[in-house]
Amino acid sequence: MIGVFGDPAVQQALESIVQGERVRNRTFTVRTLNRAEDAKACHILFIGRGQSDLVNQLLTTLEGVPVLTTSDFDRFVDRGGMIRFVHESGKIRLHINLDATRGAHLVVSSRLLRVAEVVRDSRRQR
Repeated sequence: MIGVFGDPAVQQALESIVQGERVRNRTFTVRTLNRAEDAKACHILFIGRGQSDLVNQLLTTLEGVPVLTTSDFDRFVDRGGMIRFVHESGKIRLHINLDATRGAHLVVSSRLLRVAEVVRDSRRQR
């Protein structure tokens, strides 16, 4: 299940992308979320830009839970998010916080890491 918190346009785009797709004989579901607690049922969570005030609550709720957190707003990975989509020169780039993925017991493939920028969690740099 892919959960979307606060961005209907992303939800619509995801629904059209995953329609009819299967992984291990299971279909994708895209769902709008309204409560942080609901995110625990997801495999992937996208947090919309308008929800940046709720990021700390969402990330605290998901601490240690294997949910891949993604967004496209500034400093998302610095605040403990896992993957940030960055628009640069007409392309989408990825910033990945490996501390956050490891904390959720998720492994990022080496193929994905080759095309991403690894960013340290600023909360852990003390």
